[in-house]
Amino acid sequence: MTQSIEVMAPARRGWRQAPPGTGETYRFRRTDGPESWTVLLSGDDVRAYPADDLRTAPAPTPSADVEIAGTACDLALFLWGRVPPTALRATGDATLLTHWFTLVPPV
Repeated sequence: MTQSIEVMAPARRGWRQAPPGTGETYRFRRTDGPESWTVLLSGDDVRAYPADDLRTAPAPTPSADVEIAGTACDLALFLWGRVPPTALRATGDATLLTHWFTLVPPV
C-alpha cells in the first residue's frame, strides 16, 4: 500500500498528465491490520500521511473527505483499478472514489 500511494500515485499522475488536485483527502484503512494511510491531493502533489500523524500535514485535517476500508489486498486491488469501489466500505463523500482515477489515472 505504501508504495502504491507514495511512489506509484505520483508516477501515474505524471505519466498521464492528470488534472491538479483541489485538496481532496482520501483515507485508506486496513480492516485486517492496524495501518491506514491518508492522502492529500493538492495541485500536482500527492502527500501521504499516516492517519495517526496528521499533525505533520501542512494543514492538519481531523478527517478525510472519504474513507475507504477493506483488507490490505482489497485496498491494493482498488488502487490498481482491479476491484470496483463497491468492493470496499466507504464513509464520507463516496463520489470521490471514482474521482481518484481521474486524479491518479490507471496505467
